[in-house]
Amino acid sequence: MHKTIHPIWQLFAVVMILVGFFVLPSPVRSGEKAGSWWEAETAMGKDGLLEIGNKPWWQRAKKLKAGEHFVVKSAEPGGGSMLVRRERWKSRGKTQEAIVWVIDDDGDFRPGDKDGDKDNDCYVADYGGDGKVDRMVDYIDNDKDGKPDEMDIRYFVDGCMRRAWFGVDLDKDGHMWNISQY
Repeated sequence: MHKTIHPIWQLFAVVMILVGFFVLPSPVRSGEKAGSWWEAETAMGKDGLLEIGNKPWWQRAKKLKAGEHFVVKSAEPGGGSMLVRRERWKSRGKTQEAIVWVIDDDGDFRPGDKDGDKDNDCYVADYGGDGKVDRMVDYIDNDKDGKPDEMDIRYFVDGCMRRAWFGVDLDKDGHMWNISQY
């Protein structure tokens, strides 16, 4: 069964996208005050780059084999758990790899977990392991009901953010876009 969205909700979605482009603050840059530890972790440099090659855990991440992971605690004030893993998959007949950094925004990561969740975690992917971010997918649960209410997908070229998609869960079913391989 296909659900149609009422035109007023469609208009609301367009307005929210425009608000995202023109009103929301720009990403945190190096030297600026971040509001939370995870914002500080993902702050871009003065040149607009978002690199993970300068993180204290980077050398360890580069040595991971596909399927391996480790958990680290953020050194930022109030910092929480972060998972770092190497993934491998086939796409269009080509084998690809990425180092994926999962930031547990809401503190519900448990020992033994091998993945984050999709209610309040952020996934940062570095395809090819050059230390520069290629993709970021961030889930946001504003009402703390365990389902995402918003979702950001940010695309980077050579570590610089070039474009982004922002989604809002208008029908409150916890689904926006189905994202695979970030």
